[in-house]
Amino acid sequence: MTAKPGPARGSHPTSTVLLFLTYFFVLMGMWLLLSGHYDFKYVFYGGLTCAVSAGIGVNRFKLPIRGDGRQLHIAARPLDFFKLLSYCAWLVYQIVIANIQIALVILDARLPIEPKVIRFKLRFENPMAIFVLANSITLTPGTITLDVEEDVYAIHALTGPAAAEWQMVAAGQSNEMIRRIAWLFGESPELAVIEGEA
Repeated sequence: MTAKPGPARGSHPTSTVLLFLTYFFVLMGMWLLLSGHYDFKYVFYGGLTCAVSAGIGVNRFKLPIRGDGRQLHIAARPLDFFKLLSYCAWLVYQIVIANIQIALVILDARLPIEPKVIRFKLRFENPMAIFVLANSITLTPGTITLDVEEDVYAIHALTGPAAAEWQMVAAGQSNEMIRRIAWLFGESPELAVIEGEA
């Protein structure tokens, strides 16, 4: 006898109701905080708008989980606040350092610009981890994510030092950014060498 597949993650009626209520109360709280109007008429229309927005959001913000066809609501696995705060602080520091390095290259003609495109293959299960990595690379001056397709990332690096870090990844060695994102999402990503890229 073949077992019936379980419900898609994040699609169970109870979880949908909880997600709706979470969205509604967050939106309503923000509305009350920012509007400054507490008369019944304003609160009623504000609540109605928040309810409609929450209803739309529950059905819209779903992403496919890699490999098994299920869907994951982006709010179904809330990130640890302190992990997220730690990662954001680290990323801001990296952005500042990279800005200084790029400024030095611009101001000092002796420092060469060595543009390179690096490709590497890295598999995360959670699509949000892919999103965060691709955008973290782009937010850091000197590197831009050109494309992500079938776990293959194409990165443009402006300088030699920026390229060296991602060439190491292309050779099969994880770097600090990848390790921190894996820690943030609680994953063990699979890093593979693309033939001819290492």
